[in-house]
Amino acid sequence: MIQDNGSMYFAKENRFDTDMTLYYIPVIPLYTILHRKETEKAGLLLLSVYAYLYQILKIPYYRNEGCYLNNLYEILEEWAENDGAGKRTFRQIEDAKLIGDYIQELIGNPEHLKCFGKRVRTFKTKSAFDRSSLLLAERFYAIYRKYRKTPIDRNYHPMIYREEIEDGRAVMLDDYVSFCASAKGELFNVLFQTANDELQEYSSIDEPVIFASYHITEKPPDNFDFETDVFGRLNDLIILWQETHF
Repeated sequence: MIQDNGSMYFAKENRFDTDMTLYYIPVIPLYTILHRKETEKAGLLLLSVYAYLYQILKIPYYRNEGCYLNNLYEILEEWAENDGAGKRTFRQIEDAKLIGDYIQELIGNPEHLKCFGKRVRTFKTKSAFDRSSLLLAERFYAIYRKYRKTPIDRNYHPMIYREEIEDGRAVMLDDYVSFCASAKGELFNVLFQTANDELQEYSSIDEPVIFASYHITEKPPDNFDFETDVFGRLNDLIILWQETHF
């Protein structure tokens, strides 16, 4: 039952299936390739991709207070201190902070979004990684050109505001879509497993929703083409980093 502008009508709830996937986008690999001569240009190309994800899609960033992964990293740091973790773990935690802050400032710079198209058009591939990076950048740029200022939550209607939830909480968008420090290593493995175990405790998940009204005067509902493109490309980006040594 939908109540809108003083009227009430029945509607069908169409949900976009996110496949119960954690879309955690690492920033340390981007930092790494930006500081290597042989991958610097690919780094600038992907920097524009990240600027789009951050500035337009408005994907949550793990260094911001209130972000789910920010809280989780703080918990893991406390665990490490209490358990007397090794130097490697503390180094990964420190890198997550320092590099995370550095990359956040970079991808928040509007200039890297303005030159997105130019970087895509002028990029010359010299390796398999270059080719994969260019293909991914081209696909993200196509989404950017088609949808321009559309954020990832355009069809996001949190359950907490529209229905009762049995356990009082649903898995929210920023729980499973977020920037993170790295997609490899001991710290990430613990982070991923902790998030996965915790989020599985909840019976409901907030996913993009379109309400298809049964009212004959209503316009036909939008489709999930945007969500299909965005979540598909986010998955490709994560796979790109998982399959490389950066």
